[in-house]
Amino acid sequence: MALPLTPIMYSARAQKMRASEIRELLKLTESEDIISFGGGMPDPTLFPKNEFAEIAKDVVRNEKALQYSPTDGIKPFRETVSRLLRKKGLRITYEDVLITTGSQQALDLISKVYLDPGDVVVSESPTYLSAIGAFKSYEADLIGIEMDEDGMDMDKLRNYLDEKDSRCKFIYTIPTYQNPSGITMSYEKRKELLEIAREYNKPIIEDDPYGELAYEGEMAKPIKSLPNSDLVAYLGTGSKILAPSLRVAWIVGPDELLKKCSMGKQSADLCTSALTQSLAKEFIDRGFLAPHLEKLKRVYREKRDAILEAMEKYFPSTVTWTHPNGGLFIWATLPKGMNTSEMLPRALEKGIAYVPGRAFHPDGSGENTLRINFSFSTLEEIDKGVKRLGELIKEAMA
Repeated sequence: MALPLTPIMYSARAQKMRASEIRELLKLTESEDIISFGGGMPDPTLFPKNEFAEIAKDVVRNEKALQYSPTDGIKPFRETVSRLLRKKGLRITYEDVLITTGSQQALDLISKVYLDPGDVVVSESPTYLSAIGAFKSYEADLIGIEMDEDGMDMDKLRNYLDEKDSRCKFIYTIPTYQNPSGITMSYEKRKELLEIAREYNKPIIEDDPYGELAYEGEMAKPIKSLPNSDLVAYLGTGSKILAPSLRVAWIVGPDELLKKCSMGKQSADLCTSALTQSLAKEFIDRGFLAPHLEKLKRVYREKRDAILEAMEKYFPSTVTWTHPNGGLFIWATLPKGMNTSEMLPRALEKGIAYVPGRAFHPDGSGENTLRINFSFSTLEEIDKGVKRLGELIKEAMA
């Protein structure tokens, strides 16, 4: 008779694992009674279903699309991705691209090849919750650098590296429409960050899931597109601009890093689905992407404007929030002393969900902050949900 598993039989690393706060929250928001500003989900009505249905008829007739693929990704899709990225200023070929199963796998692979227990990752604070989870799963320590309205405070970054340089393995940044804050790093700070990385010989991991979703002005230049950016590894994904379930993403970086990540990927999933790579490739190559992006930007811009207007209307004057020029998120700051984690159960009772800000801070601070997603809800739900949230905040303040 087999003995039951006990915690002592798991590895020390497994015993430290904790469920993602966002993933657990999404379980609670499946109810139709809850208006969710929680997850970063695209609007499902915007998925290009007809285009993919048309493409799929051709793709599935090709036996190669149903076969195992090379670990680095199928060459035609890598070529398509490299062409897209050259339009953003990256000086690359398909050989500089490694396809991953979602950008979360890219973060896991980066962590796997760079981090030893006790190493340090420096990031913005707040930063992407699931990046924190990936880095901590490899037993790294995270140091958060505060942000100004135009990105990471470079003086504080430099001061940290002056004091603790030897422990830092890399700098992680989401410079464009950052998750969770919506802040975009200025061009001047992008150049300064690159200068700091070169001065201290620290790799930069540039995560860019939202760069195409620009609602005003031109798209920001990736750090990877700047001169002398050999220390930069660039991560991109099709989840926000195509469909999350395709699970296609990419790493662009130095040859040696890609080789190590490819080795790590072999033991994880062997290869990303050739079928979804082929679907994504054909969608882009047939010219569907450009009009689809224009539609996304038009709809999401309208939703962003609606939620900012509703927050101005329903939120107390003591609450402040960011005004993003793109992406999917707004970051709100409540008066000091308030705790958005403690408010969440009451919010769910009122039929509204958000993500407490503490989860995005490497040091667990930010109790009085929260992240609001505006892409998933309808315009009617946005107004109704912000009104409920405003009432909750006023009750908590009282």
